[in-house]
Amino acid sequence: MQKRVLVSLVLALSSCSRVVAPSVPNAYVPTTADARPTIKKGNVYTGEDGSLGSIAGTLPSGAETDPLITGGTELPMMNEPVVKMPEEVPIETDPKVPVDPLPEPRSFRTITVIPTENRGTWEGFGAKLGAWANAVGASDYQDIYADLFFTNKNTAFTNTVLPGLGLNIVRYGIGGGGRESDIMDRAEINPLDLAAYRDVEGFWIDPISDDRDSMSFDWSRDANQRSLLLAAKERGISNFEFFSLAPMWWMTKESTTVGGTLQNPQAFAKYLSSVVQYARDDWMIPVTSLAPFNEPTSDRWTLKGSEPGIKLNSAGLAAILVELYKEFAVRDLTSTVTLSGFDEGTPRAGLVLQEELNAKSPDVFEKINIHTSDRAGPSRDVKSKEALRISAGEKRIWVSDHSDGESDGMSLATSIVEDIRSMKATAWIYGQPVDTMSSRGLVLSNFDMSDAEEGVRGRPIGISVKHYILAQFSRFIRPGQQIIGGSDDKSLLAYDAESQRLSVVILNTTKLQQDVDIDLSAFKSWSQSIAHVVTRGDGMKVWKAKSVGVFSKKIRVTVEPGSVSSLEIPEALLK
Repeated sequence: MQKRVLVSLVLALSSCSRVVAPSVPNAYVPTTADARPTIKKGNVYTGEDGSLGSIAGTLPSGAETDPLITGGTELPMMNEPVVKMPEEVPIETDPKVPVDPLPEPRSFRTITVIPTENRGTWEGFGAKLGAWANAVGASDYQDIYADLFFTNKNTAFTNTVLPGLGLNIVRYGIGGGGRESDIMDRAEINPLDLAAYRDVEGFWIDPISDDRDSMSFDWSRDANQRSLLLAAKERGISNFEFFSLAPMWWMTKESTTVGGTLQNPQAFAKYLSSVVQYARDDWMIPVTSLAPFNEPTSDRWTLKGSEPGIKLNSAGLAAILVELYKEFAVRDLTSTVTLSGFDEGTPRAGLVLQEELNAKSPDVFEKINIHTSDRAGPSRDVKSKEALRISAGEKRIWVSDHSDGESDGMSLATSIVEDIRSMKATAWIYGQPVDTMSSRGLVLSNFDMSDAEEGVRGRPIGISVKHYILAQFSRFIRPGQQIIGGSDDKSLLAYDAESQRLSVVILNTTKLQQDVDIDLSAFKSWSQSIAHVVTRGDGMKVWKAKSVGVFSKKIRVTVEPGSVSSLEIPEALLK
């Protein structure tokens, strides 16, 4: 398998060519007919009436054909020796009985587009900052990450070129850590295994004054994460959610951000609202929402743990939400910043908490956040997701954090489709886009915070095929589109009535090649300049254009085994 991947990627790299593709905010730039692949007549799909269907197919813009994937421990290593096989003795066959290759195993699917089923207005794909941004922000390589995640640009990374993800949502983590010089009577209890990049600095350094302009606040802190936050804003991001990593260390009984017991809810509410207000007024960041609790009922927040965080019950959460609502009113934030009730760790935990808050809490929040992965892997609890959607009522649901450890990206793709279909989530945020040598990252980097050697911190070191898998979604399903219905549970469909643009993302989690018919009977007409791009989880094809068969009432695509295929159909006019 390693040889096959290596040969495929090297051959693809040697034949790469410039292509045209979706941009932001318009996801597709039509190409001329000359730019389309040449297809032999024998390979053209035949219509139901015996006539030939036409062929379309282009690549999305901003990337090369089949860039070589390098680095990263998850992908096949490129150091396997080439073994020359001995010459085989020709086998004589009866010329009257030709030897034909066996047909490639395949299956068939039909996806019927149901545009009348409106499943919500899509807000976007995004990235959580926090610890990894503290590790690479303000480094020599910051612009590479900002371009790679927050634009559609072709971005050089290690020794290849990657398509920009075009993410449009950023989540900024409000820290609670301190510095040794700040701590007066008690030392902050941070364990030895708390990595330096995880200890995100907070701004309210002591309880002497609650005036944000006093000496009790130091707004020069958290310089690295803030630098990447501003870099995202410079690239046109306008949807920023702030979330709490932990209260300030001095707000807890144990004087720690790691598993402490919150003893001053009022101060915590003042702190979070002060940061949001300062970010709006002084950093000029258009904060759109605040999520005050990160996995509040989780058992992972313990003293001498490895990550900042605190545990709270529903009564504690409800009290703080009320305090935050009051602070928002005082600081003139209510009209521009919404409250997210919680950032719960699993759909099941979110369902339980939502039911308790429905009974206990005034209705002061408009959105809830759910994480759909943890150390045990991605959540496949579809029943809890569907029940949460019902319990949430009119509240929006965001998947605010997902970082699975599966290296081929197909689990990631399955989670995106499942989360959006089952919970009607209107945004989906990846939690750890950059990591060290973990398969949780889309790309890999050096997180050395010691500054012992200049130019080391933030240096790109590897790429996962998961980056391309996420691009299959983020570059095609764009903000403002309506998520619409479809007859197939392994696909996502989105439609923009104003621009008449239909986007389709198709999963094939099987080992068989599939012929997929997309039934467009609900549309009067559509353009034949259709973008179709595929990425395989095994890395044998990444971000590669493919052809499309176009008929009177449908289009047909061949979907590769273990892959994600994305299409954009322009000028799709509804009946």
